[in-house]
Amino acid sequence: MFNGLQWHIYVADANGALYEDALHPLAKPTHKLEVCMTDLDTAKARTFFRDPAKSAAQVTTQTGIRSLIPAADIDDYVFEPCGYSMNGILGGGFMTIHITPEDGFSYASVEISGFDPSAYCPADMVSRIMGIFKPGKVSVSLSVDVASSSGEYSWGALAYRPVGYGCQSATCQELSTGGRVAYYTFSPASSYAGKLAAAAVVAKAAAAAAAVAAAEAAAAAYAAEEAHLRPKT
Repeated sequence: MFNGLQWHIYVADANGALYEDALHPLAKPTHKLEVCMTDLDTAKARTFFRDPAKSAAQVTTQTGIRSLIPAADIDDYVFEPCGYSMNGILGGGFMTIHITPEDGFSYASVEISGFDPSAYCPADMVSRIMGIFKPGKVSVSLSVDVASSSGEYSWGALAYRPVGYGCQSATCQELSTGGRVAYYTFSPASSYAGKLAAAAVVAKAAAAAAAVAAAEAAAAAYAAEEAHLRPKT
């Protein structure tokens, strides 16, 4: 659990924690990027309501989903009255997207897995995904199930935060199989800055209240001491 959120990663390896090398070619790392988003922008979400004049393929192209992995073979569908799902494959990699666009509980998830780590920049991909949906809250997970032959990781961290968003939290955890998972949460920069400003105001108010209370306590103690020392008549 991190900041009240839980992200579960299940990794199984019949041979234990292996590293990719000549003796263990099946231990080639699987790289996975997952982006879960809520509070989607209303206008962006509206594009995933069924429109008889538009095909699923048109929605996929016009929203920018097609451009995420342009060469992928995609099977997409827009539900009635709303909702969208797609699966795309390219070589040994795949991408899957599921969207619930209803206002009040909108949600979108994107998973990209099985591609070579050099196929795309994770930070750029996350920025482009978030540009499609303009979410209010975002969780990002980058995981790799085994390390490279040198025991190091060349993939699994965001080089920069998505444009227009602030990072609320970030953590990284090693896996028993030799891999690791990095987990981030983001919110719009304006909202994040507002929260920081509000927290600063609360902190200042609390500090001022504490100072007033300390001054009142000191005054009361001084008055009590004065009363004690005053000659009795």
